[in-house]
Amino acid sequence: MKRGIVLGGFILCFFILGTLTGCDDPEIPAVPGGVTAAVDGDGIRVSWNPVSGAESYVIYRLSSEDGEVNIGTAPGQQTSSFLDTTGTSTPSAVPGTSYTYAVAARNSVGTSEKSSWTTPSRVFPGVNPQIPAVPTGVTAVAQSSSTITIHWNPSEGAVGYKVYRDTTSAGTFENVSGSTPWTGISFPDEGLQANTDYFYRVSAVNSSGDESEKSAPIQIKTGPPPPPPGLPSVDWTSYTTDYVFRVRNNTNERLVAFIRNITPGNMLGGVDALANMHGFKKDTVVLGTQSSDFPVIFITEEQYNANINNLSVLEQTPFTRIYGYYNAVGNNETVYEINAGLGGRFTLEITPSLTRNVELRLSQPHGPTLGYVTAQGHDTFFKMNEGFYRVYPIVRLYNQFRNEIISFTPTWKGGPMDGSAKSVSVGLDSGTPVFRINIHELLLDTNFSTGSAFIIVENQGSSGVQVFNGGVVELTSTGGNFVNAGQTRMYQVNMAELSDGKFALKASVNSYRIGSNQINAGAIGNIELDLDQIYRVIVTGNDGGFSVSAPVWEGIMEL
Repeated sequence: MKRGIVLGGFILCFFILGTLTGCDDPEIPAVPGGVTAAVDGDGIRVSWNPVSGAESYVIYRLSSEDGEVNIGTAPGQQTSSFLDTTGTSTPSAVPGTSYTYAVAARNSVGTSEKSSWTTPSRVFPGVNPQIPAVPTGVTAVAQSSSTITIHWNPSEGAVGYKVYRDTTSAGTFENVSGSTPWTGISFPDEGLQANTDYFYRVSAVNSSGDESEKSAPIQIKTGPPPPPPGLPSVDWTSYTTDYVFRVRNNTNERLVAFIRNITPGNMLGGVDALANMHGFKKDTVVLGTQSSDFPVIFITEEQYNANINNLSVLEQTPFTRIYGYYNAVGNNETVYEINAGLGGRFTLEITPSLTRNVELRLSQPHGPTLGYVTAQGHDTFFKMNEGFYRVYPIVRLYNQFRNEIISFTPTWKGGPMDGSAKSVSVGLDSGTPVFRINIHELLLDTNFSTGSAFIIVENQGSSGVQVFNGGVVELTSTGGNFVNAGQTRMYQVNMAELSDGKFALKASVNSYRIGSNQINAGAIGNIELDLDQIYRVIVTGNDGGFSVSAPVWEGIMEL
């Protein structure tokens, strides 16, 4: 048994029962146990169980903002708590911030290890930061086939933001910006799938971790995958000179155009939605060096991007086809229309003729073009908007020797409709989402009419001339607007369609004049031309004035 007497601050050690007895060496105190933290008034009280041999206690505080901080010392072996208040430590505790605490025991020998950190964390009392407003101005930009960057405006009171993504607007939306709030006002979302729609929402977070509501979903599609080696890029330029022809896109779709079939080598270029007078480049690599006619096939930019490695699968489901002509030695001033009725969710299925290439026109035989279907092909499916359409099948023929394009309208043969233009009434709505037209059957037992008369202009004058109908410059069937000296060109004079669907038998050319300009142009005269008949006029003179001979009958335009 050890005994000692304290004398003047010294400990005397002595023998008891023949053994040298003295005092033990002091030791570092044990780690405090039972450490807790709880809100107490305007601070947080940290409590623990006193430790034998301790002379004081060291209190530590931990937060995501400040890290681990020694916030003070509590003296006395029996001390069992410490109140952390604003201003008692450096850095000072911040109201609304979450903290955890640990305690170590200390004496003259040293300091114990820290206790475990308290759980759960405690929010320092006081006025909490206001929950920030929902971020506004959220936009997104597809940077590539795999990256989308989201932008937004700053929210007052926010120290960071969270970005959420899903593939549907009604999805659960996964946080893609990380567990720690993103501190910028734009976020690059990487590693995405090409040609895929994504939806994004953004929230704001304050210093205490409070999160605002998420912004409304916005939608964005990643870019197309990189094109295969050798695939040309789409040329979206509208050429104002040296164009093969021009188009007016009356739809809200960006379209990519091909000639003859949908293959990379036959690509003409792209046309923007609602583009007016868009000129496609006269590219002899694609078009060749000989004048020719062909189907011009349009697919949407979305179709193109989704099928870039296998474009031929779109042959039966193009956005539309139109009849096109390439003038290798001159201009084609025809402006081809892309009909506004295209691009909806209803389907017009067209079974082709076995022998005739057919253009589908709306409202009347000389009306706007809806599409074009080549003979002996597969059924073609056009996506249409809801509505009622009267569709006229018009046979198109190109005479390469005469460099002329003639249109023939099928008419009924015999019966009460004899001579009336054939047409099909099409109604598309939720009750009739698909409508089928069989062109082959429609052309059986049919007569044909051009619905026009024709004037061959033979220019024997000393300079080129144009044909004026009032103030409008008429075009030839191949889109020419000029007849050079010594040349011959044919012009079409359309007959009116009567209320019974038949064509008028005559058309006046009283308003037609021919010359290099309207001032020096000579009149054809107050003459009527007959349906389906061909006439010739001879032009003489020069820029001082031109004369036009009376039309002379030459023959009948027959299919």
